[in-house]
Amino acid sequence: MFAATAFGRILVENDTPTAIANALLSMTDSLALIWLVVILFLILIGMFMETLATIMIVTPVLLPVMVQFGVDPIHFGVVLVCCCEIGFSTPPLGENMFISSSIAKVTIEEISVKALPFVLVEIAVVFLMSYFPETVLWLPSMMGY
Repeated sequence: MFAATAFGRILVENDTPTAIANALLSMTDSLALIWLVVILFLILIGMFMETLATIMIVTPVLLPVMVQFGVDPIHFGVVLVCCCEIGFSTPPLGENMFISSSIAKVTIEEISVKALPFVLVEIAVVFLMSYFPETVLWLPSMMGY
């Protein structure tokens, strides 16, 4: 955690979020396409890194970028955690797969194939949450945020 925190701080101090925002803006100014790139990146990172380390490294870099595009920080946080969860359930790291296979006493391959439909549904839900922010923000708005 210390290494992840230090690395995230170094990225912020070297103005990496601005460089990423400029790179994304040079590709497109469409928020839908930006969400697509960010979600795919987060799921890919989540496949290879532990969830807490991913959050510690990615949040200081991507949060300012997404806020610059007009995304609510709570909305981004929910999508970030959901993407990390999908990565946590997907091989090659897929720690949830290892735990599930040991509990069910089946091989990783068997459980991975059976989990694939659930992962696809989770990915669809993340895209719905990102493109329709009111699905995520209705509860905070009810609480006065």
